[in-house]
Amino acid sequence: YICRYIVGGRCVREMVSLPQTTGASQNNAIRDMMDDGRGNIWIATDHQGVFTYNKKTGDITAMRYLRDNLLSLSSDNATCLTSDRDGTIWVGHLKTGISYTSDANNIMQPHALQCGDILAMTYDSKGRLWMGTDGNGIYIENTDGSIVKTALPNITVMALISDGQGGVWAGTYN
Repeated sequence: YICRYIVGGRCVREMVSLPQTTGASQNNAIRDMMDDGRGNIWIATDHQGVFTYNKKTGDITAMRYLRDNLLSLSSDNATCLTSDRDGTIWVGHLKTGISYTSDANNIMQPHALQCGDILAMTYDSKGRLWMGTDGNGIYIENTDGSIVKTALPNITVMALISDGQGGVWAGTYN
């Protein structure tokens, strides 16, 4: 379920149930959520891919991994979400790097496979994508598309946030 609470005079609660799927894993744990600024809530799940919830219509659209299809999520295990200045939505995955879409049309592209298990992402004030990993520290994708590993040791990075003043903060495991 996803829930919305509005506080300010009175409390309103809106509950939305994600569609149930069949298969080897019925785990629908939500790992991350993000508002895309275009009326949609993006929902990254543990093993069921990514859902978009249209706030106006209530429609839910699922995006899943399609074997041997380069225009799908690179994995149904989605760990984190972020968007860049152009509205591109980036989805982090365990084992398969990142998927992204630039126009929110459900066509995804695989990316950054060499970075490993992506747990957190953020963009800094210079437009660079920072990727926190499960045991490999932090990678940065520069605006020219090159990807470099930072000098941070091979630790697990659970959270990243840009402070808007050129700094990026990392929350680690232990």
